[in-house]
Amino acid sequence: MKLKYWLFGSVLLLLVMGVTASQAVSSSPSVHIDDIAISRDSKTLAVSMWSSTPDPSSFMDIADVRYWVRFYQLDSTRYRDLKIADRAWSIAFSPGGRLFATGHRNGAIDIRDVGSGRVEISLAAHDDTIWSLDFSPDGNYLASASMDGSAKLWDVSSGEPVRTIQHEDWVTAISFSPDGHHVATGSRDGNVRIFDVSDGELIADWVGHIGAVRPGAPNPPKGVIDLRYSNDGSLIATGGRDNTLAVWDVNKRALKYRVAEDPRAWTNNVTTVAFSPDGQYVAAGYGENSGEHRAGMVPNGSVFVYRSADGERVTNLPGLKVGVERLFFTRDGTTLIAGGGAWPSTASIVTWDVEARSVKKRFRPGPMDK
Repeated sequence: MKLKYWLFGSVLLLLVMGVTASQAVSSSPSVHIDDIAISRDSKTLAVSMWSSTPDPSSFMDIADVRYWVRFYQLDSTRYRDLKIADRAWSIAFSPGGRLFATGHRNGAIDIRDVGSGRVEISLAAHDDTIWSLDFSPDGNYLASASMDGSAKLWDVSSGEPVRTIQHEDWVTAISFSPDGHHVATGSRDGNVRIFDVSDGELIADWVGHIGAVRPGAPNPPKGVIDLRYSNDGSLIATGGRDNTLAVWDVNKRALKYRVAEDPRAWTNNVTTVAFSPDGQYVAAGYGENSGEHRAGMVPNGSVFVYRSADGERVTNLPGLKVGVERLFFTRDGTTLIAGGGAWPSTASIVTWDVEARSVKKRFRPGPMDK
């Protein structure tokens, strides 16, 4: 699911400081998006954000770093900001819309009231960064996926752990099935798995995203970044570092098809996926894995829409221009929302009219309101 996941090792120092050479000469804050959630009624976006303001007198110093969640009303440009203490790498709404959860780089989870922002439950959930969160359809459970190699299920009312699912590598994506009986996970090792919620039994184990070996690079790109169920639970879509969208048949427990817009595009990832509410379409968003560019590559920030039945491309939607962090169809299926701007890009959110294939609204998220 995350662009910053693949930047983590090679630019660790700059990532922590959140500054580039061009920013160091300016006192203006740079604003970034880590994750986005949409309420079930499709009226509100919750955006996990952070900003860094360089010290203009020093190349290596930061004058100010802020973390917050911004709530956008999609029918207008109105928003409100909620300051939080630590960077939230993942965010999710409860089905009823009263609660939202944030997963943090220190492994903590905070479950808050949307209206007041008050923390209702705080969990020392994992030993490392939490990449993905999802509430069960009935709102009783919260699933978390972490860089510590585990996925966990939590009782929302009590904050008690219900089940722990162990992987061999970072768990980077997690999603409940629409009936709440299963939970699917994706990992940095490229595997996609489905577990029974009631007893933790492994239902399916697929080799999801492991790219081809290429000259000069013997280690193929691999890893699942995002994962979603279709609304009827019959399909799972996954996006990965191997630059492919994969769609899986849950009932047959097998790969249905795989789409690669450009097999040569090793530096661009399928960073997020989404099904339309009626299940007819699946969308994929792209973001680059590094600063490397090659002729013929899928442009960073591209969004493609395909027929779910066979993977045939229906359209591509331009306009975001930064790596895509999250994609959502609205509940009525008329609007597709894409947001991005993980470090070092600048935050951006775009909504498209699906039928007209045109931009409806563009958000330019600025610094946190004081």
